[in-house]
Amino acid sequence: MLRACQPLSQFEPAALCGGQCRLRIVGSHHLGKAAGNRRAEIAMGASDVLLHWWHLWVPGLVALIIGTIVYKRTPSGRRVWDGIMLNAPVLGTVSRKVAISRSIRTLGTMLNSGLPVLDAIKLTSEGAGNSYYEAIWLHVLDEVTQGNEICEAIKGNPLFPSTLVQMISAGEQTAKLGDVLVK
Repeated sequence: MLRACQPLSQFEPAALCGGQCRLRIVGSHHLGKAAGNRRAEIAMGASDVLLHWWHLWVPGLVALIIGTIVYKRTPSGRRVWDGIMLNAPVLGTVSRKVAISRSIRTLGTMLNSGLPVLDAIKLTSEGAGNSYYEAIWLHVLDEVTQGNEICEAIKGNPLFPSTLVQMISAGEQTAKLGDVLVK
């Protein structure tokens, strides 16, 4: 049963604290248990925790945020965070595009400035901004060191679109890779 109206004397402290008023669900514990509704019991248990342990939620939230920041600074934490960012429903697409555009623009700028290809790829890996792309560019560096082309090293990788691979291939074949990547 919902009880939306309370006597005026119970609203006075709420008015002094900013006018916050909440609805109370009376007897819902008994309804959830009597009906055997597990979801209702879980919801009411969560409600009880929020109401009775509210003073621990703020420090807990602060500890969670600080712990996440510290964990992200470790190599494994960075890899986990980057994986989450690449696979997130909306942010994943944006994160991939940012990492790709940053990498490609860096590589093109370095090549256009006359830097050797191996040095340009190494700097690109360091400036990728994502540990997965950094690992891919280090793999590309190894492949190019062995005599393979850049497009062959990234071909088939799900983090690079096929149109980008074709663009890099065309730039390598025409010896204008830096110009192709900057555009």
